[in-house]
Amino acid sequence: MPSSSTPAAPKRSALTALLTAKEDSPSASNPFSRLYAALVSRGSDALKLTIYFPQSRAPSKKLKIAVKKDLTVEEVIGAGLWAYWEEGREPKLEVGDGEQEHDETTKWNLRIVEDDGEVDEDFPALDRTRAISKFSFDEFAIVPATGSQLKDNQSKQATIQRRPSRVLAAPKRSFAIPAGNTLAPPIAAGAQLAPPVASPGATAATPGGSFRPGTTMGVSSALAIPVLLRVRLPPAPGVDEINTTVSVPNDMYMSDVLDHICKKRGLENPKEWALMVRHNDADIVVPLDRTVDSLGDRHDLTLVRRSQVASLRGNVKQALQNTNPSASIFKRLSEPPQPKYQSAADLTSTYQRFNVQRKLPMPLGRHPRTIAIDGDYIHFMPSAADNRGRFEGGRTSSFHISMVHDCKVSRRAPTTFKMLVQKNGHEKRYDFEAESSRQAIEIVQHVKALQTSFKAEEAARAGMRLQM
Repeated sequence: MPSSSTPAAPKRSALTALLTAKEDSPSASNPFSRLYAALVSRGSDALKLTIYFPQSRAPSKKLKIAVKKDLTVEEVIGAGLWAYWEEGREPKLEVGDGEQEHDETTKWNLRIVEDDGEVDEDFPALDRTRAISKFSFDEFAIVPATGSQLKDNQSKQATIQRRPSRVLAAPKRSFAIPAGNTLAPPIAAGAQLAPPVASPGATAATPGGSFRPGTTMGVSSALAIPVLLRVRLPPAPGVDEINTTVSVPNDMYMSDVLDHICKKRGLENPKEWALMVRHNDADIVVPLDRTVDSLGDRHDLTLVRRSQVASLRGNVKQALQNTNPSASIFKRLSEPPQPKYQSAADLTSTYQRFNVQRKLPMPLGRHPRTIAIDGDYIHFMPSAADNRGRFEGGRTSSFHISMVHDCKVSRRAPTTFKMLVQKNGHEKRYDFEAESSRQAIEIVQHVKALQTSFKAEEAARAGMRLQM
């Protein structure tokens, strides 16, 4: 007689558990993962930013994120939105379908904030195509774009070129299933599966299903150019020389290359090691914030302990610095020298004129002005570029140095400086933007030198009066 008991439910396999875990994770549904997840960095040299979302339910709650140093403003927006989604903040972001993922960031702008996290209305939305390193800030707000801003953002978005190694493959449902199991997602007739994209350290599979150890593939699309790096390793007992070869994409960062080599050789802490390259009879320490492209055609490297770099024989040099991670580490750069002065007298002995922009509250914006320093007087004059004299009616405002209470360069924007003066019985603040950070420093140095000179003269006169 057949048993009437209910059959036991089948046990949940490890494969089913893995599939469910991936489907339920935030990253699996995060629409910003493919283009922006790889921009987040855990390196010691990462750029650490604080992001506010004024339109969220917790507008004052900070979102801390560390990203690669060479990102553009648009990429920072994408990385911030990715982190917002990952943290599950409310309200949820409205996004389009997968075909529009490259346009999602056009709905948002990056703004500079005050110390309390409020949007600084004196600064417009940052140019999304510029490098974030060009702005001397580490706190920003991501705010919705207006109608006109959205159109401008969409036109600029079409010009953005993304690095293949930073674009992740679309989520796939392909796993290594033992023979006999035929579980697989349905594939439309005529469709082709995209080739898998592995991370550094993964092994490449041959068409027959076997694996070929030692072959590495960077996190990259087919657009990346593979580069073979030959690395000489530290000698082992009984072995004079050990070499290994790794294949990596040309736009892969050297920090990732070092991590991969250390993992491949079983070295636990990559921070204890450095890569060196030979150039013009000198050993150059390869900076980890540069890409493989920065090596040019020199693909022979040496792995050494960082503690031994200084004690190595021969000429050891540091690579030349550059904000472009793919620029050659061998080409010398001509950095403009900073202004140098011998004494305060050098600053006060001549008549000086500086063309600047006066910053006014929105919507007045910026307007050209000329600051003239003549003896003990400072003059704010209409610029030749704005001879109509709008605002202040074309008048020249003059102040004796004793009326200047403060003058300093902005901590956040090195080209911006402020001057506090006594006017009509109360203190008035003037905000200016110089043509460069050097000019801003020079103007402030002139003003402070005048203040120091005037105070010294006042002290001398007071001393003479006491002696009379």
